[in-house]
Amino acid sequence: MKPASSPILQRASSPPVARQRYIIVGTNTARRWIVKDSREQLGAVFRSMDAALHFARREAGVLGCGILIDNGPVELACLKGR
Repeated sequence: MKPASSPILQRASSPPVARQRYIIVGTNTARRWIVKDSREQLGAVFRSMDAALHFARREAGVLGCGILIDNGPVELACLKGR
């Protein structure tokens, strides 16, 4: 996987400051790729990592924030319990 040219990809082991907005990319328990922002105002589900990263890079560019790759299950609040 190539790093993004403008937003910086970070690993979940070094989370950014809580007040900063950032895009989170990871898989959920159903192995779908999830993209959401740290404020839970943005969220999307994808079948492939490439599609998820493409969306995350575009949104990070628009929002002017970074991207965090999360290894643990990432869930959207609206999909929990389904």
